[in-house]
Amino acid sequence: MMHAVSRESENSFFPISPLMIMPDTLGDFAIYIKRDNGLHALYCGKDSIFTKQHMERLHGNGVQEIYIETSEKTNFESYAKQYLGKILNNETIPIKDRSRVFLDTSKTIVKSAFKEKLPSSGERHDEFFKELYELVTNSLDFLCIENVIKGIGQLMSADYETYTHCIHVFVFSSAILRNRYEKDILTRIGMGALLHDIGKTLIPKSILLKPDKLTQDEFAEIRKHPLNGVTFCTNASLSQEAYNIILYHHEKLDGSGYPSGLRGDRIPDYVRAVTISDIYDALISNRAYADAMKPFEALRLMQEEFLKVGQIDGDLFKRFVSMLAGNHKI
Repeated sequence: MMHAVSRESENSFFPISPLMIMPDTLGDFAIYIKRDNGLHALYCGKDSIFTKQHMERLHGNGVQEIYIETSEKTNFESYAKQYLGKILNNETIPIKDRSRVFLDTSKTIVKSAFKEKLPSSGERHDEFFKELYELVTNSLDFLCIENVIKGIGQLMSADYETYTHCIHVFVFSSAILRNRYEKDILTRIGMGALLHDIGKTLIPKSILLKPDKLTQDEFAEIRKHPLNGVTFCTNASLSQEAYNIILYHHEKLDGSGYPSGLRGDRIPDYVRAVTISDIYDALISNRAYADAMKPFEALRLMQEEFLKVGQIDGDLFKRFVSMLAGNHKI
């Protein structure tokens, strides 16, 4: 017998697709359905296995959404992390629903990376990078599906946070490079993209969030973040590709970038892809000193101020524009 929850508790639930629960698994949360009268009713208890029969009954009754108590959202996030790969690769789940799970789960994982200081050594250090690595490996195949970038883009927030910016850059750069490298190399690149701005955690918030023009000293502090990032990850078992991205993502092809003033072929193409993704996402986000641009405005500015003067890679920029337009045959 299902027990109804009072109408006053409506805001205490959040909806998910039934397809996001793997049959024959046990999550540390209860599952509810909504009755015709608007009340929530317990469908699968916290200590009960969600069986194939549970799924079949939902499907047979045309149930499109199930509900979890907001108080148990953290438990569901842990479940989603555990089964992320299976959820993202389940083609029966609509791309929009999988995109939402990807973004929500990514935010949970990457936010912890940017809110906590990494220890210099020890087990916690290994566990931290293990979570990021699993996020990359579990999501790469999904990010290469046609039209996924469009679906994810519709759910991206324009409110700038360093950790969400890094997720967006990971998404965009993975899509740009998806046909250029094998998955193991894309994984290394993905780790670098997720961590490319982690050095900003060592910069005072008063500088990062300053709405006015930075002083020369403040700008010099900002320019330290690539080196800060490499220092931050010194004790991590990261690949050379990841370190190159963290250190060189602000380099420009004409040598005007920092910290090393690299030119042309000295900048690997995967770093160039991250640079394009980094610039674009910054432009379409609300930052302390500038409002978000529309996508077409950001692309036009990039063409006028970066491409024409030879600072970014023309072929990769063309691939990027084509990808955003929905043409994945590149």
